[in-house]
Amino acid sequence: MKDYYTNKKTFTSVDTVEYEPGTLYISRIKTRDSYQGQGGARELMQELIADADNEGVTLALEINPYGPMNFKQLESWYKRLGFKKTAAPFENCYLRKPKEK
Repeated sequence: MKDYYTNKKTFTSVDTVEYEPGTLYISRIKTRDSYQGQGGARELMQELIADADNEGVTLALEINPYGPMNFKQLESWYKRLGFKKTAAPFENCYLRKPKEK
C-alpha cells in the first residue's frame, strides 16, 4: 500500500504510516481551503479503503479537527466511510476493518 495518496485536481492528500503489522494509521487528510467540499478527500479515502480491503489491512485514525469541520461532522463523515469508534489503542480511535473478499 502507498503511504501517501494525492488528488492533484482538488489539492487533497492523505498520509498514512504503519501503526503495527496489518494496521495503517491515517495521520493526516488535507484539502486546500478553496477546494474543500468538492469530494477530493472522499475520493482519496475510497481509494485507500479499496487498497486496504484488497490487502486485508485495518485502517486507524484519531479525530482531531483543525479545519472547517467540527468533531461531530468529522465523526459522521468517517462513520459513513465504515469507521467505528473503539476504546483502544488510543483516545478517539476509529477503526475500519477490511471487508472480506
